[in-house]
Amino acid sequence: MGSSLGLAPDELRHIPPLELARRAALIQRGDLTPPRLVPMPDGPTVGVPPKLPIEILPKIGGLPLPERLLAKRRLLGAAQTKPATITSDTTITFDVCLVRISRPWLFWPLLDDATWYVPGVSHEGVTRGAVTGSLALLPTAFLAIRNLKVTAQWSQQDVAASQLATNLGPFSVDSQIVDGVLANPGLQVVGWQLERLPALPPNDAPAAAPPRHYVVVKGDTLARIALTFYGDRERWPEIAEANNLTQPDKLEEGQQLTIP
Repeated sequence: MGSSLGLAPDELRHIPPLELARRAALIQRGDLTPPRLVPMPDGPTVGVPPKLPIEILPKIGGLPLPERLLAKRRLLGAAQTKPATITSDTTITFDVCLVRISRPWLFWPLLDDATWYVPGVSHEGVTRGAVTGSLALLPTAFLAIRNLKVTAQWSQQDVAASQLATNLGPFSVDSQIVDGVLANPGLQVVGWQLERLPALPPNDAPAAAPPRHYVVVKGDTLARIALTFYGDRERWPEIAEANNLTQPDKLEEGQQLTIP
């Protein structure tokens, strides 16, 4: 692994997580499978990374943050794993804090109201879970930890693999196993509390009303017609504009008008 990247293992393990994420930017074009530690039914597992050619290591600065996060997710999702040989006396310790998310600008009564719609958006078009970009679940809190320490009777294979490992289950790790401890002192988010949103918008947009028509009779004026349809004679310019009337004060008997 070190020779293929031009880096020694002890140098490679100090690469920041976002740099690893950047290296996954080309995952759509190949089988990039970096290391990972994840739990398996028969116990924890240690990922064994494949060799990566140096040409897939572009600098991280060129990617926007959303793309880096997406690359990291794909990077971890494609990782190879195999069981780790640790015993049942494993201990995991960390400092933990539940952080609640407050959104004073969010007007919950509107979300619970069932009488509104959004033009051009179907019923449940915002919160339908199967649609890309939908918002079916709203984060209300997250679980943050720091000073993570995993102590176990690791095998030599585990110790070797830890030099390139990025995760142990939901935990991120940034150092190799030293004196039986796999650690990460940094702050990380390991879980989210989510609230399912109601169907939004709650209704389909109504179909456009068919155009209305009116046939001019003797003595009609646009103001009188506006009063009949809108209850407001001052809205006569709307009728004039909809019918391209250049002389709105001159109506002909039998003339057909569109009422917007």
